[in-house]
Amino acid sequence: MLGLSLLLALLFSHRLRQPHHLWAGCYVVVLLLLLAHMGDILDRHHRRDAYQAQQVAEETLLRKIDTTDDRVFLNHLMSQAMQPQNAGDWGTNRRIEHLAKRISPFDIAGGTEKIWLVLAIDRLNRSAVGTFASWFIGDSVQAKQYRHQLLQNNPLLDLLNRVFNDSTADEQTFLQQQLLARDICTSLISVVPELLTDELYAQAVAFDNSNKPEPFSWQFEFDVFYHQKK
Repeated sequence: MLGLSLLLALLFSHRLRQPHHLWAGCYVVVLLLLLAHMGDILDRHHRRDAYQAQQVAEETLLRKIDTTDDRVFLNHLMSQAMQPQNAGDWGTNRRIEHLAKRISPFDIAGGTEKIWLVLAIDRLNRSAVGTFASWFIGDSVQAKQYRHQLLQNNPLLDLLNRVFNDSTADEQTFLQQQLLARDICTSLISVVPELLTDELYAQAVAFDNSNKPEPFSWQFEFDVFYHQKK
């Protein structure tokens, strides 16, 4: 707008005996326009500065999560991040991924009687489960012990039973829950194939044959793991 005003002034000033009046008018117009948009300009700058400050604070927090030995602090953050109202938030999921590398999946979740892994499964938190899955990988004594503990009480049986028989969910929620449950199942079965028992496989096949709405074939999803195990 300033450039347009100056251009008009240049075009017409030579025809006027007192071109300074036109220049003055252009400057007044530009000044008024700037004042009118000053609030928007300041608001954009404020939002940008606030976003940058938030990013710096989050990165600082993630570095602390990665290095601190304060178990109370870590468990408190995980309890907050695992609240259902925070599910799906990108920033929260990123925080959970860092926390789940520092907190054992078999630690008791604060304020509950459940271990973190079971709580994450119950809440269909695939970010937490996906990161917890890394604890079961490898030949270390701890990894072997964790795999043994997991197989003592297969949490996927309860997960599918609960999701498949949820009569309170509307169709969209029912389908979304299946997608989350599928991701949770595959993330754990891929590192502990023994979780895909005959009972779990039969449960999936029975659901496929139930004519209930589903976003995919459960048998197809499980087949690649099931036949590899066989």
